[in-house]
Amino acid sequence: MLQVESYNSKVPNGLLREPSNADGRHTSRSAAVVEEIRKRFLKEEWETNPELYDEIDVERMRRSEWFVKRFLLAARRNESEAYEMMKTTLAWRKSVEISTTPINAFPSEFFRVGGLFQYECDLKGNPVIYMRIRMHQKIVEIREPIQQFLFYIINKVDQESDGKGAVIVFDCSGAGYANMDLDMLKVLTEVAFKYFPFCIKYVIVYELSWMLNAFRRIAMTFIPSTFTRIVHFADKSNITDYIAKENLPDFMGGTCTRDYRYVPDGCPPVEQVAQDRGFSLEDVARITEKFKPYLDEADAAIAAKLEQESITKNVEIIQEEPTTIDCELENETSDGSIAIVRPKCNIPEQYASLYPRDMIQFRRRRMEKSKWSINQDSSSKTDWKWVGIILIRNNNNRKPLAFKIQSTNAAQYTVSPNQGVILCGAFVCITVTIVDQSLVDNDRDKFMVLMCPDVNTAGDLANARQFSRLFIERSATNQVYSHKLKSIRVEDETLTKNDGMKPANGETGFTQIENEMTRLKSRCDQLQQTQKVLKLIILLFSVLMIISLAIMIFTSDQEKLKSQLSIMTSFNGVKLSNGTIKPSGMHSMR
Repeated sequence: MLQVESYNSKVPNGLLREPSNADGRHTSRSAAVVEEIRKRFLKEEWETNPELYDEIDVERMRRSEWFVKRFLLAARRNESEAYEMMKTTLAWRKSVEISTTPINAFPSEFFRVGGLFQYECDLKGNPVIYMRIRMHQKIVEIREPIQQFLFYIINKVDQESDGKGAVIVFDCSGAGYANMDLDMLKVLTEVAFKYFPFCIKYVIVYELSWMLNAFRRIAMTFIPSTFTRIVHFADKSNITDYIAKENLPDFMGGTCTRDYRYVPDGCPPVEQVAQDRGFSLEDVARITEKFKPYLDEADAAIAAKLEQESITKNVEIIQEEPTTIDCELENETSDGSIAIVRPKCNIPEQYASLYPRDMIQFRRRRMEKSKWSINQDSSSKTDWKWVGIILIRNNNNRKPLAFKIQSTNAAQYTVSPNQGVILCGAFVCITVTIVDQSLVDNDRDKFMVLMCPDVNTAGDLANARQFSRLFIERSATNQVYSHKLKSIRVEDETLTKNDGMKPANGETGFTQIENEMTRLKSRCDQLQQTQKVLKLIILLFSVLMIISLAIMIFTSDQEKLKSQLSIMTSFNGVKLSNGTIKPSGMHSMR
C-alpha cells in the first residue's frame, strides 16, 4: 500500500514564493546552506542506511542545487527542518519506486484512454498536466497503479521543468459525483506539496458544474490554507487567459494536434498487469467494463486521427544501418569533464551535455519486481542484470531538444526512453539494459545518440510520425548532431576509467558509489572474520571458565571432607603415640 504522510504547513502570511532573478531562475544565496544539508545527508544517512534510498535520487541530490534548496525554502530557511523534509522525501521516493519504475511498466490503456497526461506549456512557459475527471473511477483494486502513474507523471514534469514549476488542470467537464474521489485528491495534494515543494505553480479547475459545489468546498479543505490562492476556476470563455488555444487539447476547444494518447513502446496490456497483481480474468473483465466507453471513445478518436494523417503514410522513418557506425570512435570532445556536442559546421554554441563521454559501462544491478505485483511468484522474483546509464542535458535555454538512441545491435538492448524531447535546461536519465544476460561479446556493440536542437513543440512534435520526420528534414540541412559511444562490461571489482561528468575529486558520481560499495563489502568481510575470531575466543574462554570452576568445586569439596574427618576424629577418639586411635569412652583395664 502506498503511504503518504500528512502535510503540516508552517508558512505564515500567505503564499511562499521562492526568490528568483530576472529570467526566472532561482538565486544561489543559500548555496552554503544547501551544501551543508547535502554533506550532512551523505554522511549521516547515505553512508549508514543506503538501503533506505535510491542511488538515482541521491545522485540527483548531489548534482542539483534546486533539489535541496526547494526544501530549504519550504522550511522558511530552517536548516534542520529542511534536512528532515529532504530525508523523508528521499525515503518516500524509494518506497514508491518513483525513480526506478520505467514508463512501459504501466498498462497501455492508461495512455490510450487519455485521462492523465502532460501536454503543451501555458502562456508563461510552464508545462501542464491534464486530469480528465469524468474518466476517473474509484476502484480499490487499481488504486495503487493509478497513484503510481500519477506520481510518475508529476516526477517526470518536475525533473523536466528543473525547478521552474508546472500547472495542473482538472478538466471537470462532464464529471459527476460518481467521478469524485476525495481519497485520490488528498493523495495528490499531500504528495505535490510535501514531496515536490514549489513544483505546482497554480491549479486550474475547468468547467466545474454548479452541482459539484459541495464537493468543491470539501476539496478546498485538503489544500493548505497558504496555497488556496493558486487555485483558479476557468471555463471555455476564459481558459485562453492561461493557455493559448494552439496549446490546448481538442477536448477543451484547442487546436493542438499532438497526440496525447500516444502509447510508449513496450507497455503491457491491462490483463498482463492484472495477472501480475494476482487478479483473476473475471476481475479484469469487471474493471475494464467500467472503462469500456472511454476506451471506445479513444479508439474512435485514434482511428479518425490516423485517417487524417494518411497522407503522410509514405514518409520514410529515419533509419541508420548498424554498419555505418565506425569501428573506432573518434573522440571529438574537449578534455573537459562533460562531452559538449557541437554542430558539424563548427558553430560555437553549445547544444547538449552527455554522460558518459565515450564509453557506456554496463554493471550488474539487482532488478526486483515492482512492489505493486502482489502475485507471489512475481513479487518475489529478483535478478541481476547488466545495466548502463546515459545522461543528456539540454543546454539551450530557448528551445527543447529532441533525441534518439540507436545501436549496432538493437535487438540485444532495452533502452528506456529510446527517444523523446528534453525541455530547456532539463536533463533525462536513459537506462540501457542487456536483454540476453548470457552473451559476453557485447563489448563490440556501439551506440549513437542523435540530437536535434531548436525544436518547435507546436509543429515538429505534433505526433510520433512528425517526430520521426523531423530527423529526416533536419539531416538534409546538417542540423542533426550525433555522438558515438562504445560499450564495456565492468565486473564488480573492476573500476574502468570514464572521465565524463567528474566531480572535483576526479571520480564520477556512479564511480564513487561503486567505490563506496566495494569499500563497505571489504569492511563487512573484515568484520565477519573478526566476528569469527571473537566467537572462537569466547568459546575457549567459556571452556576454561568451566574447567576452572570444576577444579575449584573439586578442591573445595576435598577441603570440606578433610575438615569433617578431622572433626569426627577429635570427638570420637584420641590419637596415640603409636598412631592408633583409642576411643575416648574406654578405660584401661587394670
